[in-house]
Amino acid sequence: MTSPHVAVQQIPVASIVVGDNDRKSFDPEHLQELADDIAQQGLLSPIRVLPIPDGRLELVFGERRLRAVKLLGWSEIPGTIVEMDAETASAEMLSENLHRQALNPIDEARAYKVRMDRFGWDVATCGEKARVSKDRVKQRLDLLQLGDDIQHLIRSGNVSLNYALAMVGLDRNRQQVALGFLVAPSRPDIDKFR
Repeated sequence: MTSPHVAVQQIPVASIVVGDNDRKSFDPEHLQELADDIAQQGLLSPIRVLPIPDGRLELVFGERRLRAVKLLGWSEIPGTIVEMDAETASAEMLSENLHRQALNPIDEARAYKVRMDRFGWDVATCGEKARVSKDRVKQRLDLLQLGDDIQHLIRSGNVSLNYALAMVGLDRNRQQVALGFLVAPSRPDIDKFR
């Protein structure tokens, strides 16, 4: 475990490797906005890394910031180097990802599932570590019952969370029917039911 008073230092960007981050999609426009903000105001919150056996540093959290400073061409980034076990690092990554710029619902669900499989966490532990309700954790995990095509549409923001949750529990065929109603072109004979 690390002391809460770890010194911030300049870390060579080239020495940092990204592990298995919960966030799988990075909006290029949002990254550019972050880079522009960092260029104007500097990096307000340092990244966190931990040493790995090959001499490099593995990112615990701050991948969006790391990508943004790479866009700016920085060779170094402010950060802290900490010693911690894999479970503690995983808990920090989860909390950071959910509270900086929220993960999309599918990446969030997968983040919980990974920790349940890897560390034996239950729903309550996921909620406690992520600082969210157990109901939220359960809801997100339910989304993993949906077909891959629907999960992709949720991840990209083309299917709302409420609509997706309404499809949970339907078999794959009924999920496709429900999806068809959502993406069907406007038809006067069914508009009155929308």
